[in-house]
Amino acid sequence: MEPYWNYEDLGAFFFVLVFLNAMVRLAVRIHLLRPSELISPSLALQSFIIIFLGVALYAVLKCRYHQSVMAPLGWMIPSGF
Repeated sequence: MEPYWNYEDLGAFFFVLVFLNAMVRLAVRIHLLRPSELISPSLALQSFIIIFLGVALYAVLKCRYHQSVMAPLGWMIPSGF
């Protein structure tokens, strides 16, 4: 399948990225996260951010176009080990 998204979708994804940045910094500010987590984030924080951004990209494209998202992005669901 050919890509069907445009720069507006990229802008929406960057908005989510900026929002997530603000939320992480707010969590440090109100002491939910240690300040050292910004310098060297734990594996759990890194995993959360990667999964959150992946789901956000999927949601932005799926909600706007109601088309398949996995195939145009080249994503595959793992078949197993």
